[in-house]
Amino acid sequence: MAKELQINELAAASLAYFPFLGIILLLFRQVRNDYYVRYHIIHGILLSFATSIIFLFIITVFSLMMSSDQYQLYLIVISGLGISTAILFLTGYHFFCAYEAYNGKFTVIPGITKIYYLFFEKIK
Repeated sequence: MAKELQINELAAASLAYFPFLGIILLLFRQVRNDYYVRYHIIHGILLSFATSIIFLFIITVFSLMMSSDQYQLYLIVISGLGISTAILFLTGYHFFCAYEAYNGKFTVIPGITKIYYLFFEKIK
């Protein structure tokens, strides 16, 4: 029989998806020892890291596109739309994961969940 999650655990698990807040949550022993919260903290940290890498890649690609002299205005508009779309999508995904964690569900993120089970599941 699964244990009933308390509001503190659900709140800590949902806070872990706010960028790099999970690192601060790892300082608390009670949070670290709970499997459900630790699962979401590691997922939140890995998702924040992956989001940062994706965002830096998008900015680099659009910055390189804007460096050419031809069609500069169009490229600035396209790059602004691309960067703002990436920010909205990635922020929305963080909020979706936080919502799922607050509802007591284990969030499965392709790639990140595999990394979690490969490297972090046995850490206590």
